[in-house]
Amino acid sequence: CTVTAIAPAVAHQIKKPSNEGFVWCLVNCGFGFFLWSFQVHEKSALFFTTPVALLVSVAPDFSTWLPQVVCFSMWPLLRRDNLHVAYVGVVLLYTALVGGGAPSPGASPLSLCAKEKVSLKEKREKKIWRGVRLATVAVVVGTHVLQLVVPPPTRFPYLHDLVVTSLSTLAFFGAACYSNLKQMRVPADEDGPAAPKPRKRSATRSGAKNTVTEESSDDRWSLVKLAATPVAFGTTTTRRRKAK
Repeated sequence: CTVTAIAPAVAHQIKKPSNEGFVWCLVNCGFGFFLWSFQVHEKSALFFTTPVALLVSVAPDFSTWLPQVVCFSMWPLLRRDNLHVAYVGVVLLYTALVGGGAPSPGASPLSLCAKEKVSLKEKREKKIWRGVRLATVAVVVGTHVLQLVVPPPTRFPYLHDLVVTSLSTLAFFGAACYSNLKQMRVPADEDGPAAPKPRKRSATRSGAKNTVTEESSDDRWSLVKLAATPVAFGTTTTRRRKAK
């Protein structure tokens, strides 16, 4: 099941290699191992949460929403370890900082996107993500309030934990589908691996001495060139003294 889950992402990256597609492939492979492995630990959520952070400039709403769901899914484990205060503090701090997602293009006059026209598709996606965020907050707060107000039945003492894990699983499956669709829309990079630029050689003869220097765009600030700079200054100073 794990190989089947990650096969589409890996095949797409092999067929259409790209830098952005590689990061999406990491996320999808993390989802595949987390959702379809034989035995999964809660910390395995880092498999897809860590590469998601690299997509903050490409998919800011998705990359800032997913960590909130991961935190909520670990609530039963955190409650068992008496980490209520840490959980509430971290979630509230994170929500206050990036809970609103990416700012809408053109919202600030200092934004680089203020001069660009926002397409109808981007506006629609922004509205969808706003609804997803509001629904997520409502579900998380409602689940916690229900857990405080309504005690679980004696026959099913872990009913609240089952509700949390079930809701989190649905969110993870939705996120995995979204991530795979985003990768499939990423085209291959037109430019291949950067080829090394040819070096230029210049020979300078002064009397019996022959000095050969190599210059290129890659080693303009190399240590060899910087170390050779004081020699030129010293030569100039010596010539000025002889002239006097």
